[in-house]
Amino acid sequence: MVATLEMTLEGHADRVVGLDVGAKGTVASASLDKTLRIWKADPTAPSAKPWHSGPVTALAFVDGGFVVTASRDRTAKVWKYEADQEQARLLCSLEDFTTVVSSVTACPTLRGHFMASSGSLVTSWIVDEQKAAAAEWIYKLDVKSTIRLIHAHPVKAHEASCVMLLIGCSSGDVLLYQLLSGTKTQLHHIKSANGAPPLSTCFDPLERRFTVTFANNSLVHVVAGQPGKCKETTAWLLEAERDPELPEEKQHKLWFPSVCRDQGRSCLRLGDSQGFVHSVNLGLPPKMTKEKLHADEITGIESIRFNSETDMLVTCSKDKKICVWQDRGDRLGKVAEYTCLSSPTCLAASREGNLFAVGDTTGRFQLLRVWTNVRPSD
Repeated sequence: MVATLEMTLEGHADRVVGLDVGAKGTVASASLDKTLRIWKADPTAPSAKPWHSGPVTALAFVDGGFVVTASRDRTAKVWKYEADQEQARLLCSLEDFTTVVSSVTACPTLRGHFMASSGSLVTSWIVDEQKAAAAEWIYKLDVKSTIRLIHAHPVKAHEASCVMLLIGCSSGDVLLYQLLSGTKTQLHHIKSANGAPPLSTCFDPLERRFTVTFANNSLVHVVAGQPGKCKETTAWLLEAERDPELPEEKQHKLWFPSVCRDQGRSCLRLGDSQGFVHSVNLGLPPKMTKEKLHADEITGIESIRFNSETDMLVTCSKDKKICVWQDRGDRLGKVAEYTCLSSPTCLAASREGNLFAVGDTTGRFQLLRVWTNVRPSD
């Protein structure tokens, strides 16, 4: 396996807060400078620069050639982008929100389908370029608690397409809904055992299994199960290993800014504020180990499985390093390391899994590509 840093792109005037990698290496970036920019794989190509009146908080590519942005200006905007165009075209601005729009997620079951969260509300929309409104509201869901994150996952149910919607709230609750033929059915209500808000949610459509991770201080709470089978839900409450070199007053002040799940394996990877990656094996009994990979807080982590024998990890940290690691069973072996001009803030992977975008505090981001045709040296 070999990793190459393909290019560094500049354009934003402030911190990059969100990235998404679309088809053919197209990257969308959102920043506190109130802009969305869309980049082609060619570093000399012009980028689109549409504006919000407030900092952009989140973005997502949506099937059909659309990009949706969320902003602190209490709007979500839908943009149309074509690979041969220099500018994204604004289709519509959704202004029915009463608070900051905190997150957006695409729903791959239907062209142009996406969801946005604001306060305690989740709203679902369909983009229709043939209509004047451009985006039609489908339904609204009020969960009575401030929403931190939403994830939508397509599945097959009774020969029809449906969506499993996971909603994480600041109260420490995660709600799992099944959306099918216009109906909403709540399947699970998961509560944090350690009072922490949810850090991540994921759903495996092949195994029809969800995993929710809560993390706070040195405690990690993981809940896994299948939709509709509440009695078969499994929970683990694990405590991170104590660091003998860390002062006592800091032993219980760890936080976990990044998390991912190994594809094809029952293992979570959590990056913490001290530069450790914690590997949580969800077998019986569960086990959590850690390795020191960076000198400062790990701000992004992505796990990719190329085949049954090649698992890799990409991490970025406030120590200004981007690192690529290969899982060698008993440890993580470093494949490549790159130094950034400023601290990375976020990390995103392409759907294919071999292209990564890393944004930083000054508005730059790097594109990193990983190949499997070269074996790394020990």
